[in-house]
Amino acid sequence: MMNSPISVIVVTYNEEKNIRDCLDSLAALDYPAGRFEVLVVDASTDSTPLIVGEYPRVRLIKSEKGFSPQKNTALKMAAFDILAFTDADCLVPPDWLMVIDRAFGQEKIAAIGGNAYPPPGTGRFGLWTACVGHPAGGAVGFDANVKRDENGISFVPGCNSVYRKRAVLDVGGFDPGFYEGGEDVDISRRLRNKGYYLEYIPDLTVFHKPRPTLESYLKWNIQVGVTKFNLSRPTFLRLIFQPSFFLWPLVAA
Repeated sequence: MMNSPISVIVVTYNEEKNIRDCLDSLAALDYPAGRFEVLVVDASTDSTPLIVGEYPRVRLIKSEKGFSPQKNTALKMAAFDILAFTDADCLVPPDWLMVIDRAFGQEKIAAIGGNAYPPPGTGRFGLWTACVGHPAGGAVGFDANVKRDENGISFVPGCNSVYRKRAVLDVGGFDPGFYEGGEDVDISRRLRNKGYYLEYIPDLTVFHKPRPTLESYLKWNIQVGVTKFNLSRPTFLRLIFQPSFFLWPLVAA
């Protein structure tokens, strides 16, 4: 067993309802304590950072808001070459890092992804929404989304994604234009285009809390639609449709 050093990264924005469960699951990981670190890269305006401060082994790092900006901050601050990302509304099983360690014993692998099932005890509505197959396969599993060729699978899902930092830096990091999502698909495409190999590990599992209400589920679907639009558009159009585009505050004024 190698027990490779691993940086675990959680990107947060106003996750006071979820972050404690996530960090409790990370605290229960079955992995040598000196061989991994936990970073929370935070842009919250709620009590998320106060809750994170209750965990002495967790590094809280402030960042501007946005999936790619926060993940790029993690790239700069992470101590180790293997970067394991999960979301604040996810719970990881105790063997999560062990599975990652085994997978990265293969030097050809630059990134891996796995499944994101709803947690045990999820209610009926949550199970229904998880059956659409998102995120990372949802209740049906990621197998249905996997397509494989000479460079491995087509993408790794952000809520359960692991990268070699040197490979991500080699392709320029995460594209800051992906502010509200889609950065996982974009970085996967760019890694593959440069010849890096991406792998799907069925045993690499997290438990992703589903959207609890119809309203939150519909809002999430709108965000997914915007993300797919951004992924299919040229860079400039993608940027102007992001909420962070510099002209939108002037329009709102």
